[in-house]
Amino acid sequence: MKRWLNNDRHATLSATYVDSMEAVDDHTVKIVYKDVAYPILTELTYPRPVRFLSPSTIKDGNFTKPVGTGPWMLESYTKDSEFTLVPNPYYWGEKPKIQRLRFKVITDAQARVLALQSGEVDMVGGDLVGKIPMESLTELKKNNAFQVFTKGTMCSHFISFNQNNPIFQDKNVRLAMNYAVDKKAIAEKLFENNGLEAKSLYQRGVPYTTEENNYGYSYDKEKAKQLLAQAGYADSDGDGILEKDGKKLELKLLLSTDEFPEWKPLSEFLQSEYAEVGMKLDLNILDKNGYDDSATNTRDFDLMLMRTSSDSWVPHGSLRELFYNLPKHDYAKAWTDDSLKFMIADALSDMDEKDRQEKYDKVFSYISEEALTIPVYYPISAFAVNPQKVTGFEIGVNNYAPVKWERLDVK
Repeated sequence: MKRWLNNDRHATLSATYVDSMEAVDDHTVKIVYKDVAYPILTELTYPRPVRFLSPSTIKDGNFTKPVGTGPWMLESYTKDSEFTLVPNPYYWGEKPKIQRLRFKVITDAQARVLALQSGEVDMVGGDLVGKIPMESLTELKKNNAFQVFTKGTMCSHFISFNQNNPIFQDKNVRLAMNYAVDKKAIAEKLFENNGLEAKSLYQRGVPYTTEENNYGYSYDKEKAKQLLAQAGYADSDGDGILEKDGKKLELKLLLSTDEFPEWKPLSEFLQSEYAEVGMKLDLNILDKNGYDDSATNTRDFDLMLMRTSSDSWVPHGSLRELFYNLPKHDYAKAWTDDSLKFMIADALSDMDEKDRQEKYDKVFSYISEEALTIPVYYPISAFAVNPQKVTGFEIGVNNYAPVKWERLDVK
């Protein structure tokens, strides 16, 4: 635990900051935390950054080899290329059915699909790592040579605002940008139902969200135009782009397709939507490192495509990630608001379930009422499998366990 406790890198976890730790006996550890927070025990179950490490994996304070307690053991590893797992003969639980799992690193999304089609690999997919492009997913569903498995997630994809741009201090502009996007068309037409319509920042199944406290704004382009007019924007020269005080309403949208290849067609759809209400959107597509640097450090964007956390990280970890100040910075990733941070902290520190719900009501209602984000769609987790080779495939319970690997078998 000493590896990650009190490390600002893990500031999204309530369990990060402690005053002291003590080994009471061989089976008991006493931890005194700096702040009260109800999610602490949940966070201690996460496989990262919380990991149980065998003493034999550490030499002179450095990690030397992976030794775990799960159903698999590492057989071989080639950096940036592939690794192979074999069953752990000492595992106490359900034993794997196959003798070897080989994972290949294929960073290009289309190349992953081609590898499946050529027989180089037997399955592709996932929610975060190894996503199947939307257009390929639709094609694979129609191809009888493959089986496609899908499952909903607890994640949401949305647009955040850069508060350094004074345009977004006007709530009418934020509302207009919410009304201008046809979220239903994104899910049903653009992505051909490979995802769900975003109706709020968080999905309905996220703990403490309700229809009353967690809501979005319906598609209404005329309403968007009215709000922009109320904010003082007009197209005085007839070129189709609104302006105010002599400045065009032109905005830079930051995105990366490394993890989410569907963000490219999504961003082009958004370009078209905003053009219809007089806004020009310029796309800035960066690799993952450039995207992260811009999001965290340079803040060189007006708008940014983002995602919430998922699974057991929502809502508590996601709210800290999006609305608490970034480590070593005086601003949050999505929106900086001291009153909102206080409300989130108040909810996290409440150990009474009923009182906590009331405090979360205030948090989600504030985010919704102030239109602090633009929800765009809810993704699904999808895998494509070669049924001529693989049997027993089941999607796992979350991003940490995306597939029930021990159930897999081969023909």
